[in-house]
Amino acid sequence: MVERQETVPRQTPVIEISKEIKESGDRTESDHYERPQKVNTASGQIEETGDAPLLEVLESLGGWPVTTPNWTAPNFTVETLIGRLRGELNQGILIDQWVGPDDKNSSVNVIQLDQMVLGISSRDYFLRANSSLRALNAYLK
Repeated sequence: MVERQETVPRQTPVIEISKEIKESGDRTESDHYERPQKVNTASGQIEETGDAPLLEVLESLGGWPVTTPNWTAPNFTVETLIGRLRGELNQGILIDQWVGPDDKNSSVNVIQLDQMVLGISSRDYFLRANSSLRALNAYLK
């Protein structure tokens, strides 16, 4: 089989280009066939693994009444759970917490609590006229 090099035309509007394409500027035909196979393999592994890893993590954190029949409350406080989520898994919960200076006495540090960002940014972020928006509009034309 003869491999043919295909280059990405410079005038093609692309918002995000993978590092591989940026570096080489071209792809072989086999790349177009191998990547979907890798994705399909990964999807199969995800389906095969299922929710077992998630259930293991939940169980290690004291379980969850929704997923654990006959659940009993663990013998630790919510503060301990928040600390474990942040320390072991680097995950927040519905509140974002950090240590910072007290608003009334800046010589003292306190635990700060604030609402966590739960999703995409506000509408204003997407309506700002910036280079990404111009590139998106050019791509859509």
